[in-house]
Amino acid sequence: QAPNVVVGRDDISIFGMGGTKVYVDNREVRLTGENLIRYLRTLSSKDIEHIEVQPFADASADANAKGGVVRIKMRRNQDDGRHGNVSLKSEMSDKALAWLPSTSLNLHHGKWDFYSSASDTWFPKDKGVIDNVRNYHVDTDGFSSKGNISQPQNDLNVSAGSIYQIDSLRSIGAEIGYFSNHSNMKTASFSALTHGGNSYNSDADYVQKMNFNMLSGTLNYRRTYDKRGSQLTFIADYARKYSTNNNSYNISQLWNHTDTIYRSHLTSTYDIASANLSYKKVFKDYSSFQAGAKFTMTQMNSHNDYQGLYHDAWKELPDFKYSLKYDEYIWAAYAEYQKDIDKWSLAAGLRMENTRTENKETKTDKHYFNLYPHLSIRYSFDDMKRWMVMAQYARQIERPAFDALNPNRIQISQYSYQIGNPDLKPIYLNKISLTLIRDYKYTFTIGCNLNTDMIR
Repeated sequence: QAPNVVVGRDDISIFGMGGTKVYVDNREVRLTGENLIRYLRTLSSKDIEHIEVQPFADASADANAKGGVVRIKMRRNQDDGRHGNVSLKSEMSDKALAWLPSTSLNLHHGKWDFYSSASDTWFPKDKGVIDNVRNYHVDTDGFSSKGNISQPQNDLNVSAGSIYQIDSLRSIGAEIGYFSNHSNMKTASFSALTHGGNSYNSDADYVQKMNFNMLSGTLNYRRTYDKRGSQLTFIADYARKYSTNNNSYNISQLWNHTDTIYRSHLTSTYDIASANLSYKKVFKDYSSFQAGAKFTMTQMNSHNDYQGLYHDAWKELPDFKYSLKYDEYIWAAYAEYQKDIDKWSLAAGLRMENTRTENKETKTDKHYFNLYPHLSIRYSFDDMKRWMVMAQYARQIERPAFDALNPNRIQISQYSYQIGNPDLKPIYLNKISLTLIRDYKYTFTIGCNLNTDMIR
């Protein structure tokens, strides 16, 4: 329900710009696509204190937060005691059935805070239809496909953590979490391909069994220096993501009465670790200065085997087989200043990032360094700030995904495959916007994104 935020099936966008990063208690959620949306659905509104939406990420966020940032702060007890909730929701339609149980418990005792939550999203039935048409410049060429899809799935999210208040100024906390997704997608389709006046029709049955698991851990330390909010913060986190896809394809070519049967087995492992140290000084006039440094390491290992059925025996397909091994290291430093002067508000920041990427399969090594400035100016037309106008500028980066860099051929279906380009450059974005705000909830925004080296 947040203004200008759209949550789709596999992405979150702010002002129409996808690639939004989500932080929970200053910890980045290391999930993407549909897994990120499923995780957010498991959070209970009863456990959330507030949500902050930043259409333009400030200098403290990673430079690749091209779609802005959503920061979620969870509720914690201030007095000794406990509170929790248990809920069961259901969604039903003629094509889908979902059960969503969840529970959470928060406990405060003396200097200790304990919190835990568990939730499940179970789709025993989730059906849809496929209807694709592709038009060509030549009238004798065309492609169409119709079919049905069924994808029952189950998502589990469990987390637990504690915070210890060492004294009135210092605290230390730790959290562990586990997220899993299991789905069994079945697709039955009929495809018609025409070329040069000839027709090539086929029936296809796909079975895709997908398992995804992520284990994460976070450690944080906070030191407060005054009542205005000056503090030193250290956050270290680690996440391991492991997924397996077992796919089988059975395609019947109706024009020549032959069958194509093959299967694939894909495994992918991601190890992501980061450490972030920052210091924020709030002055007596409530202007502030923040500076920090961050290191992020990502290691990816993916392997896919293809086999085809020949005369009742499975045979390896080396042309479709591939392996990916990438390491990415990002060193960053940032600084930001905020100041309010009468009806004006100013926030200016600069982030520096040095990136190194190693492709261990192609033996290539890339380095690049860049600066990412950020500027936000706001003017209030009245003392109550019912009418405001805000101008924002930010420079950001979108690094090509690992699979977009992979030079190996990856078969998608009987009619399509994808192949990456290891020489792809990152996209650099210059974002500019002007927003008129009324009563804190009505907004009118105009803006543009200027892209360099756009990947298509």
